Amino acid sequence: MIKKGHGVTQSNSEAASWFLKSAEQGFVKAQCYLGDAFLYGEGVKQSHVEAERWYRQAAIQGDAGAQKISEYFI
Repeated sequence: MIKKGHGVTQSNSEAASWFLKSAEQGFVKAQCYLGDAFLYGEGVKQSHVEAERWYRQAAIQGDAGAQKISEYFI
């Protein structure tokens, strides 16, 4: 909701903060969203290293989209 501004003020940095909390707890979709945030620099400082880290975490848990994306970092 924060990322898109539904019912609250839109904030990529606030969304990234919540994605990080969820990603650290193992939520696959949050890991993918966090990978996107780092890849494109949305709400965080752009970092392909961090993007790869989060995509790989999601890929390890079986997310097909993250598996495809993480192949590009090899």
